[in-house]
Amino acid sequence: MTTNQRYRIAVVAVVTSAILNSGVGVLIRQVQAADEWQIIAVRGLGVTFGLALIFALQERGRIGEALVKISPWLLMGGFFQTAASLCYIHAIQNTTIANTLFIQSAAPFATAILAWLCLKETVHRGTWAAMFIATAGIAVMVSDGISQGNGFGNIMALGSMLFFSAFVVVLRFGRTANMLPVVLFSWVVSFGIGAAMAGGNLVIPLSDFIFILLWGAILSPIVYALFTFGSRYVLGAEVSLLVQVEFILGPLLVWLIVNEEPTPMTLIGGALVLAAVITRGIQMTRA
Repeated sequence: MTTNQRYRIAVVAVVTSAILNSGVGVLIRQVQAADEWQIIAVRGLGVTFGLALIFALQERGRIGEALVKISPWLLMGGFFQTAASLCYIHAIQNTTIANTLFIQSAAPFATAILAWLCLKETVHRGTWAAMFIATAGIAVMVSDGISQGNGFGNIMALGSMLFFSAFVVVLRFGRTANMLPVVLFSWVVSFGIGAAMAGGNLVIPLSDFIFILLWGAILSPIVYALFTFGSRYVLGAEVSLLVQVEFILGPLLVWLIVNEEPTPMTLIGGALVLAAVITRGIQMTRA
């Protein structure tokens, strides 16, 4: 397989991970009784087992060797991924969804700067253009709901965005190895934190357990496997740009399945983001 072919497959993998992850909102809407920390703990347990299975299948007979290769990045990457997830939860709890999405839309820019500083990765001008258009689209999407919000919540949203960008850069640092255990480690930690914050009470209704497990043990491991594979060959800023398709498809799926109707501004802004990502994605696969 040539380098260009591998790159095209990686682009498709990242976009597919974002498309699959956009269904999370629908699953969350089905959870009726479990609180945030119970969701984190149960999901963490599911993700841990799911990723462990995928990693074992990928590295049959070479698990020890594969772990040694990524050992320098395990703690750092695990910390950034865990911190991003926890900050996101506090952002959602303490400020508006609109504020959170708008702040997180800066992730491609933060990733581009970090990747340039740490890895000397340069960003194609087409990617810069797509990033600006996508950010403008998200600004239009959430314009009806942007407010000053809660200062702590806004800081948590900023932290989530920065930690995610740092996580992407760590994946790029270790791109010559299978970095899936870094994600696995982060969810082992998330499970422990979630269980502790839930006071050890992980007894939830069976229906909630099924939906959270569907999310954690099946959907998330596939998403993370595709994402970590794609990040080995796609530049950090491009990875952060491509996953923004999730911000568009998420509200649309919730609308179609749960009947939560989006505002006209959401549809207009979503069209801008989708156009930017699709156009740049096509350019990247033709490179």
